[in-house]
Order: sequence, then C-alpha cells, then structure tokens
Amino acid sequence: MITGTQLNVIQQALLKRTKKVSLNNTWRMLHDSEAIGRVRGRDLHLDDLDFVRLDQIYKQYRKVEADIEIPKGLSRFEHVKYSINEKDTNKSVFSDYLVFASVKAALPLKSGMLDISHPKFLATIDINEVDTSAIKQLVIVENGDMMVHLYKWHQYLPEQWQGSLFLYRGQGKNIKLVNELLERLADTAKIAVYSDFDPSGLLIVLNYISSRDIYIVVPKDWQNLDEEHSSNGLQIYLKQISQSINFDETFAKYTVLNNIFQHMKHQKLAIMQENVHLMNGLEVIRVI
Repeated sequence: MITGTQLNVIQQALLKRTKKVSLNNTWRMLHDSEAIGRVRGRDLHLDDLDFVRLDQIYKQYRKVEADIEIPKGLSRFEHVKYSINEKDTNKSVFSDYLVFASVKAALPLKSGMLDISHPKFLATIDINEVDTSAIKQLVIVENGDMMVHLYKWHQYLPEQWQGSLFLYRGQGKNIKLVNELLERLADTAKIAVYSDFDPSGLLIVLNYISSRDIYIVVPKDWQNLDEEHSSNGLQIYLKQISQSINFDETFAKYTVLNNIFQHMKHQKLAIMQENVHLMNGLEVIRVI
C-alpha cells in the first residue's frame, strides 16, 4: 500500500517530469517494488517509460489526474472525491473539533441550545457551530478521562463553578482550537483551567494567560499537601523538574502560580487529576 505522502511525491514527479531524483525512502521503495528508474550513486534516473508506470500507479490510488491539485486538510468525507482510499488524508477524524461536557449548562450553538448534561456524554462540535458569545463560564480540563467521568467529580468544585461548560484541552490541533475558542469568547466570560497539580500542569495554565483573567483549579488547602501524601507521584515530579526549563523564572511574574510552584518544589509534588476524590475538594483561584 502506497501512502498519501508517497503519492504526493509521485504527483510532483509527474508534474515536473524530473529525469533525476534523490534516492530517498519513497524512491527506493518504488525502485525495489515497481522497478522504477535506474540507480546512479545517490540518485535515481527516470525515463519516459518510468513516467508511464508512475502515472499508472498514481491512478490506482487517485480518482483525478496528477495535474489536479488536491486541497489540503480535507476530511475523509471530502477526500474520497479525489482518492480511492479515504484514509489517504493526514487529517485525523476528530482533529478539528472541540469536545464539551456538562452537568448543568447547555451548549450554546448558533442553531440553538443543546442539552449535553448526561453522564459520560461528550459533545464533539466544529468551532464555527458554537455560539461563543453565549458561553458565560468555562473550565478547561487537561485529561480526557476526567471529561468522561465529570459526573463523579464535579461536586468537588465550588458550587458557583459546578454549572460551567467543561472543555477538553485536547491534543495536537485541538489545543490550537481551544486557544481560538478563548479568543472568540466575550470579555466577561470566566475561564478556569484544571490541570494536574504538578509543574507541567502549571505550564498548561500559563499557556492560556493572555489579556483576560484566568482562574486555576487546584486541590483545596493545597498548602498542606506534602511529599508523603498517598497520591503524590515523586518520580513524576523529579522527571518534570529535570527538564531544561527554568521553572522559577517562568512562574516568577505570576504571584499565584509562583506560590503554588514554590510549594510543589519544596514538597516535590506531582498529583494527577484522577486523585481528586482523595483530596479535600477543589478551589478555584484567580491567577494574578
């Protein structure tokens, strides 16, 4: 099976009709499996018969001629107009969607309010379908499993935050989408970030600090947590702190983050979100 990246290499060769190409992994594969070209040192030399064969290979996988440009970032649904294999796109199925959950709040869409307040229910939606002006309070959650089990831990939040919309921080492209969503929210919207209680979690919070107020969700009475706590991941802390990041300098500008980090540093703390039921509850603090 030839990959989408390899097909793009073939397409460019057909368009440019280059008689000599560098013998990279794609051309080595085409030479070994399809007898394309002749090896000359670090290059592969092509002739007219090779281009005929390359065109045949290309048409085995694509529904259009090589001179038809295929738009980038297509979904599988859109990509099948051009390709026989719908998986021949580098776009993940859910890479362009936001993931919401809720216990009380409805998800405001441009088409109306959507009730998503059901246990283990996650709403996956295109950012352009969301009525961002109607979002009043949002909690960004680092770990996906916490989103799935929202009904089991939301009660540990202060009561005024339990009715928020909850948004998964995501991975890869989803992370950029979350930032884009924040930019679209009204200035009056309240935003809290709930990450792991460790240095890396504080970095996540830091990434969302811009011109607007940000709140951080932390274990209640976090000042009393110590290295001996049953949920503390000492090895996780040591691994994070060994990174080539000057955490003291990074958090120095923000009093709350710096105070929390200094306590983490003193007690060597790294407590994952999933241990929330072993805490005394959660508190939400404005980052200043």
